[in-house]
Amino acid sequence: MSDFINIGIPSKGRLRKDVLKIFNKKRLKLVSERGERDLIGSIKNKDNIKILYLHAREIIERLGDGTLDVGFSGFDLLKESEINIQKKNQRFK
Repeated sequence: MSDFINIGIPSKGRLRKDVLKIFNKKRLKLVSERGERDLIGSIKNKDNIKILYLHAREIIERLGDGTLDVGFSGFDLLKESEINIQKKNQRFK
């Protein structure tokens, strides 16, 4: 088990913009070394959280295989996916 909480955020599109608004509203500042094009980031003053910017479909896959702890993606992609995330053993209950 990793000491990091891995959060998947869409790397582009309207869903990315909506997710970033949620983080901003909660005053969670996302930081990336190389700016907006970076695929890895963090949350300022939260050393145990890693942000991964991924394709929305990959977020579903990585939630299914356990390499993401939290992810933001489309419900339509979840329904289309063969991965049943809800039946997986979940770390947080």
